Amino acid sequence: MIVKNTNNGWKIITQTGHAFLAAQLAQNLAEKYKRSFWLETLLAVYNHETLETDFNSGSILNSKGMPLDFRESKVSNADVIKKIDTMVETVVYRSTIVNALITRHLKFLHEDIFEKHKDKYDTIIETALENYKIKKAEFENMYSVLQFTDRLSLIICCDELPKTDRKIEINNVLNGESIFISNQEEKYVISPWPFNQKEISVYNEFRNMKSASFSNEKEFMEEYHNMKIESYSYSFNSK
Repeated sequence: MIVKNTNNGWKIITQTGHAFLAAQLAQNLAEKYKRSFWLETLLAVYNHETLETDFNSGSILNSKGMPLDFRESKVSNADVIKKIDTMVETVVYRSTIVNALITRHLKFLHEDIFEKHKDKYDTIIETALENYKIKKAEFENMYSVLQFTDRLSLIICCDELPKTDRKIEINNVLNGESIFISNQEEKYVISPWPFNQKEISVYNEFRNMKSASFSNEKEFMEEYHNMKIESYSYSFNSK
């Protein structure tokens, strides 16, 4: 989960919520980025953080009983492999192409671990490419959508959007050219513009937890499920 300490308590965004935001961004991309197997690509964006990763993998609270942000979580290599195996085994039932794209993303996130288990995971990708006659370059173009929208969604969810008169790089995976997001007079501008309209709006959902800390994970989950689901919209412009 993604955790932010605010004046109102703990703002909690699930990993699945982050993935849904990424899917909104992907659906708004310009047509030139919606290449072969677009439905599978979009599903991979949405499913790259499955429901299994929200509260069923790793610790929810830190040693002080505070909600634990995924960036602060310290997980052993063995637990990471277990999580990866759970994800690829779950997603394969949805589509081998979706599974290959998610496996490719996990490889990007956990390069060292994947190198030690190269044959096991590379086979998932190679099988999908062979079965559907997908060239590696085409597959990487498909994957670039996941990588771009995942990064922009995380910038939004982690409250890393730039302040006024600032800009940050999202990444350069869509077409090899760096794409930046800036804040111009309290308006978020993305350049070069990758979307199909001159302005797009997306939203994410979150819960505000009131308690400063929790005695155990059961207590946290009880409050979490009793909190109202809130949402916030974001608009992005081409200039």
